[in-house]
Amino acid sequence: MRVLSLLVCLLLLPATAWAQVDDDARRAWAAWSAGDFDVAHALWQPRAASGEVEAQFQVGHALLYGLGVDRDVDAGRDWLRKAAEQGLLRAQHELAESYTTGLHGRKDYKAALPWLEKAADQGSAAAMYELGYMYHKGFGVALDYDDAVQYYRRAADKGLPAALGKLGYMYAKGYGVDADPDRALDYYRQAAAVGDPEAQHEMARRYLGGEGVGEDPAAAVTLLQRAAAQDYVPAQQALALTHLAKTAPTSDPAEGIYWLRRAAAAGSQASQFQLLQEQLGDLAAVDDVFQTFEWLRAGYASRYPPIQKLLFAFAETLPTSFPLNPQGEDRQALAFCLIAYATESWEELAKRCQTLANIGGPTAQYVMGWLHENGRGVPVDLGRAVQWYALAARGGDPRAQNALGRMLVQGSGVQKDERNGIAFIAKAAGNNYPAAQFNLGFAYEQGLGIKQNPLAAANWYRRAAERGHARAQFNLGAMLYRGDGVRKDLITAYRWLLLAKLRHGVDGAEGEELTARVELAFQRLVPQLSPAQIAEASESAAAFRPKGW
Repeated sequence: MRVLSLLVCLLLLPATAWAQVDDDARRAWAAWSAGDFDVAHALWQPRAASGEVEAQFQVGHALLYGLGVDRDVDAGRDWLRKAAEQGLLRAQHELAESYTTGLHGRKDYKAALPWLEKAADQGSAAAMYELGYMYHKGFGVALDYDDAVQYYRRAADKGLPAALGKLGYMYAKGYGVDADPDRALDYYRQAAAVGDPEAQHEMARRYLGGEGVGEDPAAAVTLLQRAAAQDYVPAQQALALTHLAKTAPTSDPAEGIYWLRRAAAAGSQASQFQLLQEQLGDLAAVDDVFQTFEWLRAGYASRYPPIQKLLFAFAETLPTSFPLNPQGEDRQALAFCLIAYATESWEELAKRCQTLANIGGPTAQYVMGWLHENGRGVPVDLGRAVQWYALAARGGDPRAQNALGRMLVQGSGVQKDERNGIAFIAKAAGNNYPAAQFNLGFAYEQGLGIKQNPLAAANWYRRAAERGHARAQFNLGAMLYRGDGVRKDLITAYRWLLLAKLRHGVDGAEGEELTARVELAFQRLVPQLSPAQIAEASESAAAFRPKGW
């Protein structure tokens, strides 16, 4: 876990300096807090040029994130460097963070190193931790457990939760210190108490197994809930299993599946395996069988042995409960078609699905369209892809309806027909397919093949967002921030932007790029919210559960 990237950006002037500012500076801060970043930047710019350190920081920050001015990372770093060289701790932090997070380009730990050292010399616990982490992992410096421990210890002495947890780990493993299980436990206990998710997970594991502490399932679940809410994937998986194995004091299988999907979407192979065990065991209860095989394909492609073994076992003993879709596709033929899809046996897949598609199976027809569009097992043939998608769309398959609509809007493999394309996307959206709901929202927002309607755009974004679609959550948050088609609501905007950072496995474009966009949006939004409003939005986001799960 990285600490600098978790620090709340210090955009408010320190209380010790507030009494010293003049009227122009007060106007700049007032404009900043109101979201008038261009006004604030114009007021700060001449002060920065005259050498005022606070103004240099604010101008650098504005350029780094494009707040009230065109984004210019190099120029932003130059201004931050001027402030950092004058000893401003916030500037040293932000300059180092600009190199270590990857938000502003390629990570460069060596470039961050001198600024972290300067910040640490000023007593920054966060910088001390970051230096410890770099020596622990060998990022930008030679790996050195002794130096890592020293920096972790300095940060821990200041009470930094993550540093306390890392010291527990170092004593548990004997890295840079003599192994000492008792001291490891003591550090883990301290770190868990003050909110470090890794330590919370470790203490929960011990409470579940009685390792060095008495067994206490209730305490374990409480700690796992706190760590999982901080997006710590191992805790999400462990929490899911306590619900599914009914070892939690109050077990809820639906809650277990929720946390499994969160961990699986974040890339946990063990969670993908557990999720597939649950779904393949009772496919009749699964709303979207194709999505199950998407999970299976991702797990199989990662060459995770348990998932490969699970797939082969499923293929050998196809359950009689394998569900028919509404059009009554042959379950055995459909299963073998999707197994070939999951194992990426493209030529076999084309053969398996071709037969079923020829007799009217819409799922197989969709797969055949996907194969021809992407050139897997057959040559790329966009026209043929459109034909297969059209057959599957008429059979009611929402994925095919969305794919056909997309190709019509783009004029890909078929004459461009935005209006008809949007009509097919609307059918899929009406069938609660999140990707289509997002696409329809985008069409309304941009006036693409349909009359521009911000209110309708927000409505369809909301429907997709409620089902866990990350880009829809982001776009809805942006509309709420602007008051575009909906009443301006900064608290709810912040909630949806928070959720857009989470991976639910619903939107294929979720991940680092979208997270970076959210972080940039936060720079505009956070100055306009109070701590109480941020807490309100965060609590609401933590309680969110996608519809249809």
